[in-house]
Amino acid sequence: MHAHQDELSRDVMFALAQQAGLDVARFRAAIDQGTYRAQVDADKAVAAELQITGTPSFLINGHRIVGLRSPADFRVVLDRLLAEQR
Repeated sequence: MHAHQDELSRDVMFALAQQAGLDVARFRAAIDQGTYRAQVDADKAVAAELQITGTPSFLINGHRIVGLRSPADFRVVLDRLLAEQR
């Protein structure tokens, strides 16, 4: 769905859900009934508070990592943070 976010109509969303092997009837019911709306709204509020505007985004001890990164990029940050704690 992320790759198709600019064309994510309901029909496209449900077609992609089917391609992904989801139970489309259950997925459609959850969307129509707003089953997860409160959780999504809460997540959006936290993201806004933390000034996170895109995915993927990570916060590690206050250090922000935004965008698709390699494991090596994470290792650099983690090693530096661990060294600061010693």
